[in-house]
Amino acid sequence: MFNKYRISCATAALALLCMAIPALSRTMDAPTISRVKANSAYIEVQFSAGPAGAPEGFVVEWMLRNSFDLLGGWPSDPASPEIRRAVFTGVPTLHAFPDGADFLLNPDISVSIVPGELFDETGVAATDLNELTPATGYVIRARAVVGGSTTDGPTSANLYTSTSPRSFGCTYTQGYWKNHPSAWPVLNVTLGTVTYNQTQLLNIFNQPAAGNGLLILAHQLIAAKLNIAFGADPTVALPLISAADAMVGGLVCPPVGGGSLSPGATSSLTNSLDDFNTGTTGPGHCGTSPARPSSWGSLRRTYR
Repeated sequence: MFNKYRISCATAALALLCMAIPALSRTMDAPTISRVKANSAYIEVQFSAGPAGAPEGFVVEWMLRNSFDLLGGWPSDPASPEIRRAVFTGVPTLHAFPDGADFLLNPDISVSIVPGELFDETGVAATDLNELTPATGYVIRARAVVGGSTTDGPTSANLYTSTSPRSFGCTYTQGYWKNHPSAWPVLNVTLGTVTYNQTQLLNIFNQPAAGNGLLILAHQLIAAKLNIAFGADPTVALPLISAADAMVGGLVCPPVGGGSLSPGATSSLTNSLDDFNTGTTGPGHCGTSPARPSSWGSLRRTYR
């Protein structure tokens, strides 16, 4: 009985040890990051997971270059207010992946994320959902989430980049119009068949989409109409606006009403209007040159 007990204990211990070995030997790789493009409001960054992937998601951090230089690097305290952090662990809907995938990445997968354009995105928890500051230098780094920790794990090399300055005779993003109500060229905008005053429109702008395709579309539609009223060439946007208005119809946008649409139904129009507002198509975003159209399906989830 004594020997049998010792054998059973040894077997159990061996089993526990075998279970522990993968966790103990598991190592994560430092990801790589690179700039895709930037304008005055955001910087698009490609995150590329290493051979171990990022199966628990990943973290992207950024801070002002001036603060970085004054401090001599990243603050030692991960909770420092100088550090803006976004943790990507869920399923995006603003710029959804074509296969409906999430931010839990298999080995050697690259995705594009956009600090400065996170307000309407899902699957991410961020300390700062605001647009970036125009004509400003930033330092960005990234790492995989390890064991549920967002502050451990090998970190990428620093990416030094900047936003562009604003100018005139071009388009602005929804974040600009949301934060500069005194610059609005009109105080009433019709979405579908419903007309809203500026107070209601600002409430809509400040309402997180949380996966509601109507809100995601409305944010871009309001911005596009304000841009045109401000003098932007409407040629590219007019058929998109017409299609968006037809889709919205009589639905009343939250928080003014309770309307909703599937993000899958609105994503194509949303992305096309976003291209207009950010200057990828049309007259160009204020302070940046027009770039290639954003093909989020291929751009944001690619295999190296």
